[in-house]
Amino acid sequence: MSKIFDNSTEDKKFKKVLKDVIAEDGVKRIDMCVGYFNLRGWNFIAEEVD
Repeated sequence: MSKIFDNSTEDKKFKKVLKDVIAEDGVKRIDMCVGYFNLRGWNFIAEEVD
């Protein structure tokens, strides 16, 4: 199921939303289209990504 996260209209932090999506049962792949993602951000999800 597709999910759209627009941080200009959401109160949730992207890090929390991304971790929640990765933790969902059955998730084996995530395709993302982002306007900007600082590579240092991988530190926040490194343990969840295989």
